[in-house]
Amino acid sequence: MKKDNIHYFLGTNSPSGFVGYFNGVSNENFCYILKGGPGTGKSTLMKNIADEMLSRGETVQFVHCSSDPESLDAIVLNSRNICIADGTAPHVIEPVYPGVTEDIVNLGEGWNSDKLRENSEAIIGYAKENKEAHRSCVRFLKAAEVMIADSRRIQRDVVDILKLNAYTDRLGKRLFKKKTSDRGREQKLFLSAVTPKGVMFFGDTVKALAEEIIVIDDSIGAVSELIIEKMKEKALANGYDVISAFCPMRPEGSPEHIIIPERSLAFVRKHCSCQLTGTRTIHAKRFIDGEAVKPYRQRLTFNRKIRDELIVQAVSSLKKAKLLHDKLESCYIPNMDFEKVREIKERMLRELE
Repeated sequence: MKKDNIHYFLGTNSPSGFVGYFNGVSNENFCYILKGGPGTGKSTLMKNIADEMLSRGETVQFVHCSSDPESLDAIVLNSRNICIADGTAPHVIEPVYPGVTEDIVNLGEGWNSDKLRENSEAIIGYAKENKEAHRSCVRFLKAAEVMIADSRRIQRDVVDILKLNAYTDRLGKRLFKKKTSDRGREQKLFLSAVTPKGVMFFGDTVKALAEEIIVIDDSIGAVSELIIEKMKEKALANGYDVISAFCPMRPEGSPEHIIIPERSLAFVRKHCSCQLTGTRTIHAKRFIDGEAVKPYRQRLTFNRKIRDELIVQAVSSLKKAKLLHDKLESCYIPNMDFEKVREIKERMLRELE
């Protein structure tokens, strides 16, 4: 397993707005919470510390920003039970036990407030336009979810539930023997997100954590959702920790993918943005009543086309938001004392020792 290829998202735009699972990471680790505006060096600081840890042979988890996948929202140093996270909006993280389980790192110490105020009109204008571009993205995603939900409802109505339940019961008994009486823990994250570069999926993370990858070929998702939810519950009930990766289009639903690192096992839903080749494949159509679904095929095709076009428009809105964020950064970068940011990084590295 490569030590530098654990990458995922903890937050994403969704049909209900920005959704994040940052509290799960910050609650389980001592957390350095970075505060500061755009262009103040938060992501660069995390990358520099991550590079230093990797050079020492340590494992680093990289949490990417869905609004700019080249930037980081957080890094997690598992061997030290430490995370460093961007605690600014929209993924606001506030300390629960300040100074005990969290430390606030203020990168605003490095900015020139007088110069920034001179650019206040531009900064406020770019920030407002950026927020509106994100709102536009959410509106397109909300419309796309209407198409997705309709297709999912159709598929659920034509699933042979008895056949599916019998299959998942047999599979669960074979894969998950009782390990302990304690229930396993669930970690929530996103392996995919709608980004300015399109819908991204971190398939290498699955391959890094699981040698056995069971792919469920299901373009709609209703069948895979039922299978993966039952496998998740079976694993947790038998004492295995589970990484649950949710769909950015339905973060409040069942996981879209799960990974059980202790078993080196993953269940992954195959669809347009996820094209992993697994050690075995489960075809959703084996549980579908072919005759019952025939009258809906034209409607399902229509839903898919409209969904795809709406997601294209959502991506376009995020591209606009990214350009506006870049303009915001251009207002801050010339007015930052990055020597102070370097000093903060060096202090953090000393504390990590």
